[in-house]
Amino acid sequence: MSTPTQYGVKELASGGKSPTVDIVAIHGLNGHREKTFTATNGVLWLQDLLPKILPKARVLSYGYDGRTHGVNRSQQNLNDFSLDLVAKLATFRCYTKTEKRPLIFIPYGYGGIILKNALIHASLANSRHLMPHKAIDVSTYGIVFFGTPHQGLDPATWPQAPIDDISSGTHCNEPIPPELVLQSPALQQQLSQYTSISSNYRTIFCYPKNPAFVASVPGFINAEAFAIHKNHATMAQFNSQEDGEFECLTQLLLQMVEESLFHVDEKWSSALRGLFISTTRHNPGGVNSVCSNYEELMSNPDPIDITETRMQIENWLSASDQSTNLQLAQDIKTEGTGTWFIQGLQFTKWKENSGECLWVYGSSGCGKTILCSSIIEDIEKHCVKHTSHALTYFFFTANNAHGPQSCQELIKSLIKQLTSSCYNIPPRLLQLCRDSSRPPTWKSLKVIFDDLLDMFNHVYIILDALDECSEIPQLLVWLKHLVGHKLAMLHILVTTQPQRPIQRQLDSLSSEHIFLNNASDNNDIMVHINTTLQEECYYSIHSNLRSQISETLNDRAHGMFRWVSLKLDSLKNCQSPNELWEQLNSHPIDLYDIYTKMLSQIPVMWKVEALDFFRWLAFSKKYLEAKELAQITGIKIGYDIHDAQPPFDPHAVYFDPLDIITPIGKLKLIHESVAEYLKSELCALVGVKENMAQEVITRMSLIYLLQFQPQFSVTIQDSTQLEEIHPLLHYSASQWISHARDGGEEVLQNCQNLILKLFEENSCQFHIWAPRSLQDIRDSHHIVSPSSMAIYHGLHDILDI
Repeated sequence: MSTPTQYGVKELASGGKSPTVDIVAIHGLNGHREKTFTATNGVLWLQDLLPKILPKARVLSYGYDGRTHGVNRSQQNLNDFSLDLVAKLATFRCYTKTEKRPLIFIPYGYGGIILKNALIHASLANSRHLMPHKAIDVSTYGIVFFGTPHQGLDPATWPQAPIDDISSGTHCNEPIPPELVLQSPALQQQLSQYTSISSNYRTIFCYPKNPAFVASVPGFINAEAFAIHKNHATMAQFNSQEDGEFECLTQLLLQMVEESLFHVDEKWSSALRGLFISTTRHNPGGVNSVCSNYEELMSNPDPIDITETRMQIENWLSASDQSTNLQLAQDIKTEGTGTWFIQGLQFTKWKENSGECLWVYGSSGCGKTILCSSIIEDIEKHCVKHTSHALTYFFFTANNAHGPQSCQELIKSLIKQLTSSCYNIPPRLLQLCRDSSRPPTWKSLKVIFDDLLDMFNHVYIILDALDECSEIPQLLVWLKHLVGHKLAMLHILVTTQPQRPIQRQLDSLSSEHIFLNNASDNNDIMVHINTTLQEECYYSIHSNLRSQISETLNDRAHGMFRWVSLKLDSLKNCQSPNELWEQLNSHPIDLYDIYTKMLSQIPVMWKVEALDFFRWLAFSKKYLEAKELAQITGIKIGYDIHDAQPPFDPHAVYFDPLDIITPIGKLKLIHESVAEYLKSELCALVGVKENMAQEVITRMSLIYLLQFQPQFSVTIQDSTQLEEIHPLLHYSASQWISHARDGGEEVLQNCQNLILKLFEENSCQFHIWAPRSLQDIRDSHHIVSPSSMAIYHGLHDILDI
């Protein structure tokens, strides 16, 4: 029978005069904080054996009322147990002034479920009065799960699955606790939340022979499985030091203890930069750990909810999500890509030594973005092990959905990433976010970024395609500022094309540079070729022939990753060796020649439509979705304002415009080299020339806007529905003036009749267009009349106002 004295934290071994680590055991359902870990010969290994191996480890055991059957079954639930564990352990460690001592947990069965819930709570405990709870998260280094059913139990196997402590002498024949049912919502939610913090801890999953459930979780970072050749009831019990399983386990614990001394110290160094831990006034015997912004925190009477505050900051910054660009690059990356670079001396030096700026450059299509994704992946793993280090990255792209990528867009994204890595928010950032009703300025963003840098020992900044930034001079000036003032903590890596003006500037910033096209040890293309040729679609090709293909492509690639990818795609449908070699030899080695040949293969019946698609793809202000691009075929480009026929035919809209421009259209979404080709002198489609393209896009946008007749409702309530029915509406309304100006005065003159029609007094088209053309909703007072809108957009000369 359980008694209250069995509950809470009990010290089983003191660790001598100067303990260096706390090891905490947690029993399972129907268990006991000592009996669960006691063998049949009476040996409690946590107390009798472990101190001989780890004499400087304080060993604790936590007990709770985990009875699941009988009249005295527990009335508490998972959340109750978890909060009690954190509270009891935090109080015990505060009282003994050991909040910062490394923690290693040994949970058995259901105790592992309780621990994960407790660590989720501790990781989110950011209010000042919960700082002792936060200390549990910061101090935790390792976990050794003993037979924990992480994904629950099948009710059909429950009587045969002894997840409870067998000290009760019987299996449990009562229903499974709701949170332990296989794939229960509670367990799925816990798994989702815990996965995001699991990389903070080193994890070992111990599982018994013939397990009746999954005792490990695939995909956890920094985790490994360990088999114990005992049944579930006895797997956490060892009767002597000669027990082979005990020897293996203690070797793992020894390694964990040694690693924890360094890693937990690093975690605390990082945490104490922005975290105020407890006070002796509220926790007698506790410690005062004061961070650099102690005065600011103490002057704020309201506890800081970090999660909510981070969301407010993200909304205020309105920064782009760079993880999407990273995922796109990783999706097309071949396993092993970038290994030569990451293992190279220049990268190793940059990674290990602060104050290094590494410049990587190469021609368009040589794989710079893919290489960046490998670099980011490597630094992410590095930062997991070094919690006082932070990673930030940014992918510049020629056509971006959020508009031109300026210095401000870059720094907002970097601030967002650093904020998500901080244990607390810098007071200046918090103040600006709460007090400002306007978007942040460039000047204030630079100050905030400097504040955030001071919260880390090392910060890695990776900028891909810097030459695509819309404000290159300003960006280079800022980078010089960073290198000059924050050199001791920064590691900056940038990629560009080999452009002379940028090269002169980066030469003064970077101590190292790598030209990818000439890198003798760059084997990424060979890795990509060999891996791709192992795919199923190439199985019909004899291995000897595949070797010849690999050698030929590698010899002729000249560093052009995109060329190789296109070549490999062209070989997929070859039916004979002759056809295969014909494909290999007929295709020119120049990337632009490949694009030209692809254009020539578009059926004659689709040439006109393809030309329009390419114009839009090459000069659009953002990436166009397929549903937007499809609308183009319904626009009657020859429409005149006196025509009786409507300017738009919805029945002419293509189902999927990419069908006729594959693969060029899809490549446009992957690499800017396609857009560069479409704008070049080598492009076979003369109509893609910029001036003509800008006029066509302007004219088509105006005609698209003129399709709306008086019966259309233009109320705010219908706005979203209107744009769903007409996907190109928002782009046409907001961008036609920009395209007209890019094309020059002649474009405005040639489209004057259409513009005058749009600006007719009280017309439905005007009222649909006007609000969507404003750069800022606060400018809505300009929508008074067509004349005021013409002045607002600088079109008064065209309209004779």
